[in-house]
Amino acid sequence: MGLVLSKPVPLPRSIFENLALAPRMAGRKDRREMEELVERSLKAARLWDEVKDRLRTPALNLSGGPAAAALPGPDPGHGARGHPFG
Repeated sequence: MGLVLSKPVPLPRSIFENLALAPRMAGRKDRREMEELVERSLKAARLWDEVKDRLRTPALNLSGGPAAAALPGPDPGHGARGHPFG
C-alpha cells in the first residue's frame, strides 16, 4: 500500500538528511561524498542558492518547491526532484 499526496511532505529531518537518505540506504557512508551529492542534486534542481545556508534546518519548514527537493529521491541513485546523483 502506498500514499500519494498532492503536497510534498518531507520527512521530519533536515534538508540535508532528507536528500542523503536514499544514498545512505544504498550503502554510501562517506560524509564528503554525501555533501557533494546533496549539493549537486540541489544545483540540478536549481534550488542550491535558495537553501544552501539552511541545509541543517528542518525540511518541514520549507514551502512547496523547495520541500519537493528535500524529499528522498525515488531510488538510491536519485535526489531532488528525481534528478540523478552523479
